[in-house]
Amino acid sequence: MIFTIVIVFSVIPTFRHTDPFLTGKGYSCIWLVCMYLLGAYLKKIEFFKNYSLKMMLILFGGSLILLFGSKIGIEFLVYRLSGVVAGGGYLLAYTSPIVIIEAVSLMGIFMKIHIKNDIVNNIIKKIGKTTFFVFIIHEHPLLKHKFIIDNFIQYSVYSSGKMVLFIVGTAITIFVICCAIDLLREGIFILLRVNLFEKFVVTSIQRKIKTAFEVFKQID
Repeated sequence: MIFTIVIVFSVIPTFRHTDPFLTGKGYSCIWLVCMYLLGAYLKKIEFFKNYSLKMMLILFGGSLILLFGSKIGIEFLVYRLSGVVAGGGYLLAYTSPIVIIEAVSLMGIFMKIHIKNDIVNNIIKKIGKTTFFVFIIHEHPLLKHKFIIDNFIQYSVYSSGKMVLFIVGTAITIFVICCAIDLLREGIFILLRVNLFEKFVVTSIQRKIKTAFEVFKQID
């Protein structure tokens, strides 16, 4: 199943240069679900158990070099043929097989890192839980178009060093604000005991599904 997802949603669209499943080159819930399934499957089968940290680092470094090497190579070839610098982003989309390899190797690297300090572990776990919501919040169409797109275009006139500093600073600020929003949301949900309602709904649905299967079995 996972192999099919990678082939259908990544390999074929990348090399055919199309987006038949509307993954938005990775900026869509469809692709988010695909990557969630891939990550969950790799963890379930303990994929990284037989690979060392060194192997994961080599794989990550190799895919990174291949990624940027392809960009430079394609742009150089197109420029030589047409006199226009273009096509460099061909393999840079989130749906690119090379980016998937890079993501998988990065996942393996973090799974191989063991931090013994309990305080640091708790902080990482707390922040880690919010990263999904950081993506959801800052990629929401209303927020994205209102507060992000074209709002930082003035950075382009800055010097290289200042531009990098402002870009990194802005990214960190957006991440911190989104984390704070999610932590606030979590606190409100705890006060309202939303988790109890969630458990009730999930349990009710599971019972109905179980009942439906039993009815179908009796019919058969």
